[in-house]
Amino acid sequence: MLSKSNHFKLKLSFQSMYALMAKCEELSTNIRPVYQLADQMYPFIQTSNVFEEMQFDIFFSAKFHIFHRKMLRLKYTKPANPVRNFCMQKLAAPP
Repeated sequence: MLSKSNHFKLKLSFQSMYALMAKCEELSTNIRPVYQLADQMYPFIQTSNVFEEMQFDIFFSAKFHIFHRKMLRLKYTKPANPVRNFCMQKLAAPP
């Protein structure tokens, strides 16, 4: 048999648990529009990701072309190094 103080603590514990469950249920019903909004935003997020990838590719492609142009300029200004000449020929040759 439970004492009065333990019985009161147990009753309070159950009340708190049910109050918390009611608040969670209320929160889940109130958050439904947020999920619907997220579903509507998904195509925009996908498009944004595509543009980010394109920007990344363009940036590194431009960096490579700048590097390649610098290397080609080195080929014509300093042709004395045979290793560099060989590397430049390999870089300039189409794949």
